Amino acid sequence: MIRSDEQTSRLAQVKSSTEQRPLGIPTVRDRVVQAALRLVIEPIFESDFHEHSYGFRPGRSAQQAAGAVLGRLKAQRLLIVADVDRDKRSSTASRTSGC
Repeated sequence: MIRSDEQTSRLAQVKSSTEQRPLGIPTVRDRVVQAALRLVIEPIFESDFHEHSYGFRPGRSAQQAAGAVLGRLKAQRLLIVADVDRDKRSSTASRTSGC
């Protein structure tokens, strides 16, 4: 649905002291149209997904996907080895690209 700025509430989310990110808040009409469209389109696309697919599907979660992976690993008697560094200093990821 194409809409003009008059139909959308606009807010600015503060990202830093000098940077702001514009946010568009959908109107009630937008939400109704989105929900109706989802009711029509979702069953069509849902039938195309593989039964073992969990991403962005109704009634499925990341926890269920992890449980399914662990279940298959246990069924095949595979071992998982994880080396986890719990030091607080390593909990921040670098934002620079190595490419």
